[in-house]
Amino acid sequence: MNLFGFLRKIFRGKKGRNPRATSPNRAAPTPKSVAASARSKKNEYKIQGTLGEGTYGVVKMCEHVPTGMKYAAKIIQKKYLKEHRFQDLVHKEVAVLRKIRHENIVSLVEFFETPETYYLIFELATGGELFDKILEIHDSQAEQGSFTEREAAVIIATVTNALAYLHDLGIVHRDIKPENLLFKTKDASSPLTIVDFGISQVIQGDRSLLTTVCGSPGYTAPEVLRRHPYDTKVDIFALGAVTYSLLVGYGPFAEAPDMVALSDRVVTGNYQFDSPTWDPISGLAKDFIRQCLSVSPNHRPTAHTLLRHPWIVKVGSARLRLSGMYPQPLTLLSGGPSLRLWDTWSIFDN
Repeated sequence: MNLFGFLRKIFRGKKGRNPRATSPNRAAPTPKSVAASARSKKNEYKIQGTLGEGTYGVVKMCEHVPTGMKYAAKIIQKKYLKEHRFQDLVHKEVAVLRKIRHENIVSLVEFFETPETYYLIFELATGGELFDKILEIHDSQAEQGSFTEREAAVIIATVTNALAYLHDLGIVHRDIKPENLLFKTKDASSPLTIVDFGISQVIQGDRSLLTTVCGSPGYTAPEVLRRHPYDTKVDIFALGAVTYSLLVGYGPFAEAPDMVALSDRVVTGNYQFDSPTWDPISGLAKDFIRQCLSVSPNHRPTAHTLLRHPWIVKVGSARLRLSGMYPQPLTLLSGGPSLRLWDTWSIFDN
């Protein structure tokens, strides 16, 4: 037998079939065996207290019994997704998360499912939301009124660095907001991590654009509200709104009385740097926000460009602190409109 025939025999089998399909020791998995495997995997985790709740599921703390490690379990009931024809969303989220390895982006540890439920096991972030930190300091009405610009610049540089990584992979988060930015620990120097990739999407190719209307009010870009095709620049718009909120404790469109007025303000770029609140804040910070909140996505810089913005480089010295070490203390302006407008919303067209 020549070499070609020998290799063919090894890899294809004598009759040209895959040996895995004919081996009595490698029977194809049955629904019962898959279900048993899922139950076995579920039994490896001890589900504990609730960390958060969403429309279609709940996030609970859990313990990996064999190792004693603590994680966050995102538990989603399949029947709720099926009722709204969102069955594919979980698998899309998992596919995105499996592409990611970044210190400031939540890591997916494991994914499995039972006939009734999806389980996504994540690294545990125990420091709370950036949103809650803003409200906590805002409500305390401390005499010194704000995140300093250096503090804000370091935080925003960390998020921007993570966005640059995502965008290089063609991943659009589509729901950047303070609620989705968590501190990994309660330590004052804790780094941030971006979470909740439930409506994230991968852009295929340089000319591929997205069309689904989704996001959170006050952070959703004008082109999304206009139902125009869009790309990674929607995350940059949201970053600008987050930056605004960090510096004064409320969003750029927070005074809108309802959703219609909010949408109108977003698509027309109708926001202000009101006096006296914004008087002590530098022109560099305002320029950073203006660029991010440009109505036209073509006028918004990329995440990589923003990392070179003078506000990040000079005010925050952020290039030296992208590991996430934050200065102290964190305080925020008292007074002003509420940061929270409405809960997250999404309208899935396809």
